[in-house]
Amino acid sequence: PTPLSSSKVEGVDGQGIDKQNSSAPSCQICHSNTARYTCPRCEIPYCSLSCYKNHNEGDANGTNSCTEAFYQDRVTSILDLEAKEG
Repeated sequence: PTPLSSSKVEGVDGQGIDKQNSSAPSCQICHSNTARYTCPRCEIPYCSLSCYKNHNEGDANGTNSCTEAFYQDRVTSILDLEAKEG
């Protein structure tokens, strides 16, 4: 998942906390929260792991999911490069 840009503020425990501005996109899966991430394949904004999984279910074999297609494209690209080199 690719985090959307945000400003960091220091939390009570000293850890950085994302602070979204009012122009941040809303989650395109649940439509109720501010999107903090984007899908690496289709670039749809989403807010949580739960929404990412809902977006990414695909068919029963998972073959239509964005992440599966993303990794298939990467493997195919690598194999094509190796075939050209060798």
